[in-house]
Amino acid sequence: SPTIRRSTRLLVAGSLAAAVVVAAAGAWAWLHPRGSDPELPVRFVLTLPAGTSLLGGPGSDVLLSPDGRTLVYGTQASGSSLLYRRDVGRIVPTAIAGTERAVLPFISHDGKWVAFFNGNQLKKVPLDGGPAAVIATVAQSHGASWGPNNIIVLGAYPGVEGLSRIAATDGQLLVFAKPDTAKGEVSQRWPRVLADGKTVLYTSWGSGGLQTARIGIASLETGKSAILTVVGTYPLGVFEGQMIYARADGALMAATIDIGAQRVSGEPVALESGVTLGARGSAKVALSEHGMLAYVTGSSTSRLVLVGTTGVVRPLLRESRDFDTPRRSPDGRFVAVSINARPPDIWVVDIAAGTLTRLTSEGQNVRPEWTPDGKRIVFVSNRSGEMGVWWRAVDGSAPPRKVFESRDDALEAAVAPSGGILVYRANQSGGNYGLAFRSLEDFTSPKAFFTTSNSHELMPSVSPDGRWLAYVSDETGAAEVYIRPFPGPGARYLVSASGGSEPRWAPDGRQLFYRNGRKMLVARVSTVPALSVSGRDELFEGNYATNAAHQNYDVTRDGQGFYMLQRDADVEVVIVLNWLTELRARLRGSVSK
Repeated sequence: SPTIRRSTRLLVAGSLAAAVVVAAAGAWAWLHPRGSDPELPVRFVLTLPAGTSLLGGPGSDVLLSPDGRTLVYGTQASGSSLLYRRDVGRIVPTAIAGTERAVLPFISHDGKWVAFFNGNQLKKVPLDGGPAAVIATVAQSHGASWGPNNIIVLGAYPGVEGLSRIAATDGQLLVFAKPDTAKGEVSQRWPRVLADGKTVLYTSWGSGGLQTARIGIASLETGKSAILTVVGTYPLGVFEGQMIYARADGALMAATIDIGAQRVSGEPVALESGVTLGARGSAKVALSEHGMLAYVTGSSTSRLVLVGTTGVVRPLLRESRDFDTPRRSPDGRFVAVSINARPPDIWVVDIAAGTLTRLTSEGQNVRPEWTPDGKRIVFVSNRSGEMGVWWRAVDGSAPPRKVFESRDDALEAAVAPSGGILVYRANQSGGNYGLAFRSLEDFTSPKAFFTTSNSHELMPSVSPDGRWLAYVSDETGAAEVYIRPFPGPGARYLVSASGGSEPRWAPDGRQLFYRNGRKMLVARVSTVPALSVSGRDELFEGNYATNAAHQNYDVTRDGQGFYMLQRDADVEVVIVLNWLTELRARLRGSVSK
C-alpha cells in the first residue's frame, strides 16, 4: 500500500546547529505569527514547566483550540494534575485555575471552554479565566468531544458501552448509539463531533483490542452507526475530504471518506510516525481546524536499573521495554514488573541471570506485589471481565486464582507483612478513591480503612511491622504523603512537605521514601513511644519513570538502593504550524505513485 513516512524527531536529527535553527524558526513563528509565511510548515518542540511531566494515562495530554491559537496541555507533579494554556505570541504558559486533579480534558467547539473530569464530575472552566462549573455527574468516559450547539458526546463509560450526548448547559444525558454486537463491536469510544454538528466519528472497539480497533461513524440525530473498513483509533476529524486518525503503531493516517454514504475509499496514507499512544486506544495528539498539529512523541521504554541513595546507577537488564511497577521479591533475588505490551502482563526478572520470565497471559495484568513468603505474586487483572485482584504461584505450577472482584474496581493492592491481610484501593461514590482491607482467608468481608467524600486516597504501603500504613491523599488540594495506624483507628500524620507521592518503607521501618516530581526523598520516622517524623532529606534527582496512580519503584533489602525505571528518552511535545500544507503535499505524492 502507498505510504509516506517521515521521522517526527526532526529537532534531534543531524547536527546541533541544525536543531537550533529549526527550534528558533518554530519559536519565532509561534511568537510572531503574522510575520511568518502562512503556508510554510514549521516544527518545534514545546518545553514544559520545570518539575512537571505530562498527564499520561488515557486521552490526549495536548489540546488545541479550533483556531489553533491556544494550546492546552495537562501536567502532573507530586501525584496531582493541572492544566496549562499557552497562547500564540506568548512565551510563558499560564496555569488554568480550577483544573486541579483534571483528567481527560477537551476543548469546546467555540474555543471558550475547557472541560474535564474530576472524579465522577464533568466540569468546565473558561479558558480566559473564571470559576469552574459542574456540567453533570457522570463516570469518566472513554473520551469526549464538545461539538456545535453546546452538545458534548461521551464515549463508553461504566454501565454504558455506546455513545451518549449531554447538553453542556443543563447536563441532560441521553444514550443515542449502541455497539453492534452482531459485528463484534464491544464498545464505542474516543468520539469526535464533526463541524456539521450531526456526525460523530469514533473508535469501534472489539475483543481484539487496539490491534483490531476500527473507525466508526454515527449520526447524532438518528443514532444510526456504521463500522468503517479502516483499522485504526482516535479519529481527529475530517479535513478536505480526508479522515485523520491514529494507527496502533503510532502513525497518523489519512483516508478518503464520504460522510453522507458512511464509507471510505482508496488506500489510507501514512502522514506522521512516532505519535505516542495512550491507554484504552487513545492517542496523544490534537489537530486544529486551521491545520495546527500538536503531538507527544518520545520512547515509552525504559531500563530496569539499581540506583544507590547517592544516585549512582547500575543497569540490571540489557534490554529496554515498556516496564512499569518494579517489585522486589522478599529474598531479593527477583523483581516482578508489568510490561505494557498491549495488553500488559506480569513478568519476573531473575537479577543474577538477567532473564525475564512471563507469569500472566490472559486479559490485562498490572501492578504486581509479592506475598511475604515469596511464593506468589498478587496483581490486578480484568481477565474475567471485571477488574479484580488475582494471584499466582511464581513457579507457574498452578493457574492464576481470583482473590476477589469488585464493582468498585480494585485498582491496586498490597499484602501486609503478616501475609493474611490485603490492603487495596477502590473507587468510591463520587469518583473518589478510598482504601480498604480484607482477610485473605475470608474474601467476603471487606472493611473500609479510610475514605473521604471529596478526595483521593491511594498508593497504600504497609510498614514492615504491620502497624502503620503510608498512603497518598489530596485532601488539601495537593498530593501529600500521610501515615495512619493500621488497621486503625487513629490520627493521621503528615510526612511530606510541599507535595509528595509514591511512598515505600525501608525494610527497617525507620525511614519512609517518597517522591516529588523527579526527586527521591526520605523521611526519618520514629514509632516509639509515638509516631513522629524527625526530618526529610533529598537523596537524588533523575529521569526515572513515575506514576500518578501507583508506586513505580521499590527499595532494596538493605534499604540502600532502589529498583527504578530509567527512561530511554525524554517525552517531547512537537508543534507543527501549517500542517495541512504537508498533508496536501503527501496526498499528492501518494497519488503520483
